[in-house]
Amino acid sequence: MSRLIPFNTRSLGLSKKINKALIEAHRALCGHQAKTTQAQTWRCLRKLALCMVQNGLAHTDALPKNIVSIFYDWLAPQVLCGSTKQSLFNSVRSVISWVSRNRSNAIDGPLTLDVRSFPRQPPARRAEIDEKTAEKILNCALSDIENIEKRLQVASVELTDLTNPKTKLVNRLLELGQGNFPTQRAIGTSGESLARRVLEAGGLRELSRYVFLSNEDLLPFYLAIQLQIAGNPHSTADLRRNCIEANPLRDDREWIAWEKPRAKKFQRVDFPAKKWNSAPSLVRRLKALNERLVPRAGDFKDRLFIACSNGRVVKIPSAQSWHNYLTNFIKVHELPDFDFVDLRKTNARLHHQAGGSILAAKNRLNHKSVATTANYTSLNDRAFDHNKFIAQSQAALNELVLASTLATASSPEMSSVSAQTVFGFLCSNPFNGYGDSHGSKGPCDHFFRCATCPGALVPLDDPSIVSKLLAARDHLLSSKDAFINQGRLPRFRMLYQPTLDAIEQKLLPFVASEVMKVAQQIKKQWAFPELE
Repeated sequence: MSRLIPFNTRSLGLSKKINKALIEAHRALCGHQAKTTQAQTWRCLRKLALCMVQNGLAHTDALPKNIVSIFYDWLAPQVLCGSTKQSLFNSVRSVISWVSRNRSNAIDGPLTLDVRSFPRQPPARRAEIDEKTAEKILNCALSDIENIEKRLQVASVELTDLTNPKTKLVNRLLELGQGNFPTQRAIGTSGESLARRVLEAGGLRELSRYVFLSNEDLLPFYLAIQLQIAGNPHSTADLRRNCIEANPLRDDREWIAWEKPRAKKFQRVDFPAKKWNSAPSLVRRLKALNERLVPRAGDFKDRLFIACSNGRVVKIPSAQSWHNYLTNFIKVHELPDFDFVDLRKTNARLHHQAGGSILAAKNRLNHKSVATTANYTSLNDRAFDHNKFIAQSQAALNELVLASTLATASSPEMSSVSAQTVFGFLCSNPFNGYGDSHGSKGPCDHFFRCATCPGALVPLDDPSIVSKLLAARDHLLSSKDAFINQGRLPRFRMLYQPTLDAIEQKLLPFVASEVMKVAQQIKKQWAFPELE
């Protein structure tokens, strides 16, 4: 059960009886929900309180029996979209209904429910972020991160220079606040003209940013990490300080892992190790900047995105604060308007395009089903490329079939093809680079993915090819036994099991019996490297 957010019993600004009834209703209806959901319902109640204040009902001892209609009429002219108005109205109506059933003395007579609804506009399609814009966003975030690091590095050096007036002022403030920045009242009663000196230096907020990482400084780190891990925006904001995990199979790779409560599982994304601007490196750099704040973070000490507010309170930014900082970031860097949710969709679409398959986006977004991924990047977006690839594959396969003869059917020699992979798959273009979509790094080095690569061609009427598939299956099975004896079965499952499954389940069952007989006679001629 989620812990109920502690709300101030006077924060609604209504009479004591109404205030108490609404808080009890909120606790009963939302006490089991996530904190973000509790906070959203509470914001709806504050809208109700504002409605009552503006209608002269702030000091009444009981809610009017037509309070639901009053709130509807107040909400109707507000500058909000129809769906937002309806969501606010539904939340408030459910709370008031609970009050009428359980605290009837807080309502002046039998409650009159209003069942009207607000017209909803069709959802507007947001403009998509193209690859160039995504790169610009990332570059702007990385530039801001470097400036933040330089600012705090310079400050740490200057704070040792006791001849600098600004250094003297900051050190005195930290001394007065016992390691934190003091309150305005403490500054005003210090008797050292500190208030005037602070004002001349730019104010407490500016002096705080001179020493500590501020909430607004977190945004560039958030954007750069979110663009790389493609996580749910809320899950990314909730990243833990220990989110980096070592890859058990490769020393040159590492993971960022986080929990997604709704999916009830951990999400994981793979990155190259020791890359300066990779997501794991940015996590380490952020941890170094706010490490000194951890002892003062309280309940947030295990969170990655913590910062100092006004030099005193260490906490995480609120959901609204994140959006406020994003608005300013967009304005400063003259970027097109976008929201955090757009970054995940952009990531899905770019991986879909670069990988040539929606499976690339599915794996990046940690989805269980392609149907879920299709909500982020539609198959229709790639229809032209898909049709073009199908046509090319059909033409290549047709050439292979026409070129095969009875003579080649009984010969171990392979037909003339573009390239032959280790386990018997034919590759239409090894330099197309399934592992590197631009082909800039030479031949594809992900040979174990041939079983699922869109560039793989497997004509099952060629005994020579089928013979190698049979030999490859036997070699994989014997290697699997060796991996089990060596205690390395997880490595086999990760690297070679997909190929074995494809051969056994998707290819060999569809080979004609006549072709299989010929292939069995020549399969012993193939040699395979030892699997590592």
